[in-house]
Amino acid sequence: MESRLTTKITILGLLLALLFLVLPAVAANENLYTVKDWSGSEGKDLIQETDLARLSYLNLVDAGGLSFDPAMSPAWHSRLKVWLLRADASSNMAYQLSGQLAAMDLNVNIRNVDGATSIYAPGTQSADQLGYATIQAVMAEADTELGLHPLTIAGSPEREYQEALKHALERANGGSAEAADLIVTGAASTIVAEEGELSYTAPGSIKACGDDVFGEADPPNDSDFTAIAAGSFHSLALHSSGTIEGFGWDEYGQIAVPAGTYKAMDAGFVHSIGLLSTGALAAWGDNENSQISPLPSGTFIAVGAGDAHSVALRSDGTIACWGDNEYGQVSGAPSGTFTAIAAGGSHNLALRSDGSLASWGYDAYNQVSATPSGNDFVRIAAGPYHSLALRSNGTIVAWGGDFTGQVSGKPSGTNFVAVSAGLEHSLALTSTGTVVGWGSDYAGQYPMPAGTYSAISAGDYYSLGIVGTSITPVAAFSANKTTGIAPMTVQFTDNSLGAGTLTYAWDFNNDGTPDSTAKNPVYTFPAAGTYTIKMRVTSSGGSYDEITKANYIKAQAILTIPGQANPPTDPDSDGLYEDMNGGGTIGFADVVIFFNNVEWIKANEPVSAFDFSGNGAIGFGDVVLFFNQVG
Repeated sequence: MESRLTTKITILGLLLALLFLVLPAVAANENLYTVKDWSGSEGKDLIQETDLARLSYLNLVDAGGLSFDPAMSPAWHSRLKVWLLRADASSNMAYQLSGQLAAMDLNVNIRNVDGATSIYAPGTQSADQLGYATIQAVMAEADTELGLHPLTIAGSPEREYQEALKHALERANGGSAEAADLIVTGAASTIVAEEGELSYTAPGSIKACGDDVFGEADPPNDSDFTAIAAGSFHSLALHSSGTIEGFGWDEYGQIAVPAGTYKAMDAGFVHSIGLLSTGALAAWGDNENSQISPLPSGTFIAVGAGDAHSVALRSDGTIACWGDNEYGQVSGAPSGTFTAIAAGGSHNLALRSDGSLASWGYDAYNQVSATPSGNDFVRIAAGPYHSLALRSNGTIVAWGGDFTGQVSGKPSGTNFVAVSAGLEHSLALTSTGTVVGWGSDYAGQYPMPAGTYSAISAGDYYSLGIVGTSITPVAAFSANKTTGIAPMTVQFTDNSLGAGTLTYAWDFNNDGTPDSTAKNPVYTFPAAGTYTIKMRVTSSGGSYDEITKANYIKAQAILTIPGQANPPTDPDSDGLYEDMNGGGTIGFADVVIFFNNVEWIKANEPVSAFDFSGNGAIGFGDVVLFFNQVG
């Protein structure tokens, strides 16, 4: 977090110091102006303009091509007032100031004020003074002009400068004000006017709120979106046709989506990854750390994009990671079978088939080491420095960096069905379609615009949601046992989350055909083998969620022990196969067979069939217990 937050302070301090070193001194008798920020009853000087003559050194020109000349006062002071209020590229000085020095010199920074607060220059308000300009007036003009003159963003800042951009010139959108902000996009780049907390309301489509510097919170107007992914400064939206539409920052081609039919995607910092309908991967954007190429092989069911690394979940439940490995976010991938993955900035989170969590990578804020225990998790989300998880009872767990309450501010309640983690804020979706936000909201990341939502996604400084009356449920289940002897009867329990009437479809043998539509089915696996279980839960509105637990059920066969004619049996049906030679009776001959073949049995037979001690392993202690039982 240091690189994101303290960079702002360092850069701004250095720039301000440099400003006074490089700009010529002015005479003491020239007009003095101070831009002020009034917060409640306290006034605070933000930038002390020792003289408006500084502007003459910035080579500014107005819409008519005239250079700023302080000698033309009072006419130019009157023109300056109008100039500050204009918001299009030809008429606003903000678009013409080149570099951070000018931004520090002229920033009009509003924070924690209401819309009627005035920006003013002190002194008698005559023709040669700037006069009063309310925030409401600035926003009204900005709304009009920004609509008429779309912005083109220049510059290609590194991430730490991009973060400083968002915090630059203090938090202009942090209070009740909706002020136009002058934002610096990085060294040797231009200044742009930020739209602030503009919300986009399109019933049946995507709504957005928060920062929109690059158009990342300006979604298309279509109403057929089924999934969304908010990255740092770019967004992806999945049409029902399977095409992905990108919007926002595209300096590295991160919204230049390759042709194809997709079923999932994720947006990282400056790259994106998509899951094709075939189960293959596609990736686009920056490849400095090999995060988009070469891609791993296999058939995949889920994808995640971090700052400079990627993660994907194969259909067999194993995890593939590639890209930047500075913190072990690639090499530290755990073994085992998983049902979900989430990529944070430089750490990852995964949900195991048994409902427990695994995390690896960057751990400066305990986003890895503080991962909670338990096996009742059904949903996960990872932000740059914190993580979220949803339990099967609908409650939220949060851990990691808590700089602005994005962890500690989590809501209580048991009716949540989705979570999403941004940089400094978090989102959760209730079963009734309400979005709850916590953490920083200085850029208007929440509350979301009014509406009923079916999906959410938190970006670095903005939020996206799909509006819809059919809330997507959460598919989750458990089993009373996952290993046993074939034929093996298993009781499955539905742990899904969702409101209203839910319907179910279970596939117990991975053939694509439902084997049961019961809520809590009982199924007998007739033959030895490893089974992948799929469950689809559908809401009354038609939205659905599907979970796949690869190799979840292991039904084992009882093998014939070397030298015997028949496999062991369980004459008394107690689950232990004491009849070692399959002769139909239990006696000392069976003890001898067990003693002579204990190592072979340990290596080849199902543990539960010969685990007399119940400790989960086969050994000579079980032989002793069997001997005592027979004796």
